[in-house]
Amino acid sequence: MKFLKFLVIGLCCVWLTSCLEINENVEIKANGSGKVSTTTDLSQLVDMMSAMGGEEFDKKKDEKIDTVIEMKKFLDTAKGLTAEQKALLMNGKIRMKMNLAEKVFNINMEFPFDNLEKYQQLNNLLNSGAGGMDNIMKSVMGGGAPEKDSSIGITDQPAPVNSPGMEQLTSVFDFNASNGLIKKTLNQEKYKKLMEDPQVQQLKQGSEMGVELLYTTTFKLPRPIKKVDNPSAKISDDKKTVIIRNNLLDILTAPQKFEYTIQY
Repeated sequence: MKFLKFLVIGLCCVWLTSCLEINENVEIKANGSGKVSTTTDLSQLVDMMSAMGGEEFDKKKDEKIDTVIEMKKFLDTAKGLTAEQKALLMNGKIRMKMNLAEKVFNINMEFPFDNLEKYQQLNNLLNSGAGGMDNIMKSVMGGGAPEKDSSIGITDQPAPVNSPGMEQLTSVFDFNASNGLIKKTLNQEKYKKLMEDPQVQQLKQGSEMGVELLYTTTFKLPRPIKKVDNPSAKISDDKKTVIIRNNLLDILTAPQKFEYTIQY
């Protein structure tokens, strides 16, 4: 548990300082059910853990972790989530795989949905202030006074983070899913408010220096795609899969790159 709370610290800040890659896979079946799976490579976080942990980290460097967290075991006591939000996340799983010696650290989050309405709600949750990987982990781990974790030499409670999180960037879009249609459009009012944040302006400067957060979304659909209006979208030969890949930080300069309408 203490390790998981330490993980929250990294999730809150490492993506702002490193070149990371996130892969989101959405599978939709003919009846509208399916699942959302997001895999994040946090291998560069190992170096940060090493710097913060010192000698105690060196003692743990040969340890390996390969574990699956079932959300239903934690959500009853999770803070900051409504009953409806907990229901959306209840059957989700988070798998963590870490090998410190080999600098491997991957996290996969998988959430099933029963129909397209639930998928729309789930997507909006995961891309809102209450959702996103870091905030979900905060809610699951709960609050409390900081404690010292002697195994890595730091406190196990996350420190305040002033920089905007990933979910603040993705929350500026409106998302709709219905039978035969998936649509993502920029919400001008939310975007204007985001860009007025001084911290966002600092982040924008970082993006102009070449910092990348590569984000790839893959939709696997039950029927052939009729139309996709995003110029960067790539469609498979069988017309049932579409892949959209961008640098997430481009939202700060060219948010239209992330808009799409998929008809199938």
